[in-house]
Amino acid sequence: MPIVIKHQPNFTKINFTRLKSYEDPNNAIVSIRKVRPSRIQAFERELLTRLANEVASAPVLVDLEIDSLVVYAADANPDASIQAMKRLLGVSSGDEQQHREWIVRNSRYSPAFRFTLSDEDERLYSVARWCYLGSVDDWVFLQGSSSLETLARTYLPHAGKESYFDLM
Repeated sequence: MPIVIKHQPNFTKINFTRLKSYEDPNNAIVSIRKVRPSRIQAFERELLTRLANEVASAPVLVDLEIDSLVVYAADANPDASIQAMKRLLGVSSGDEQQHREWIVRNSRYSPAFRFTLSDEDERLYSVARWCYLGSVDDWVFLQGSSSLETLARTYLPHAGKESYFDLM
C-alpha cells in the first residue's frame, strides 16, 4: 500500500513493495534501498551460505550484490576470544555458546571474497578476493569460469586464515 508524503505543492507516493531494509555487513549501517533485480538465483545464495558455514574457519556473512555474491568474514575469532575471556575473566564452560553467539553477532565483518556470475547460461562464476594493501583496496581476480561450488570449496577455507593473504 503506497504511503503519501505531502510536499508543497505536490504529493509524492512511495511504494514500499519495491523497497527493503538493508544492513551493510561492512559497517552495520541500516538503510532502505530499492529491490534490485539480480541474475543470481536464490538457491545459489543458499548454496554459498551453506558452504561458507561448513568450510570457512571464521564466521561469515553472504551478501547479494547485483550480479555477485560477496562473502564477509568476521574480524574476531570466536574461539580465540573465548579462550582469552576464560584466562582473563574466568568465563565458565557453560557460558561458551552464549559468548560465541554474542561475539559472532557483534563482530566487525570485512569483505573477503566476491563470486561474480560470468556465464548466465552455464551458471559459471569467477572469484576475486579483497586486497588490503593501502594503495589498492579493491578486488583482486583469482579464478574464473567454474561452478560456484567448486570455487567456494577451493577458496572459502582460507577465510579468516593467514593463507588468505597468499592467494593471488
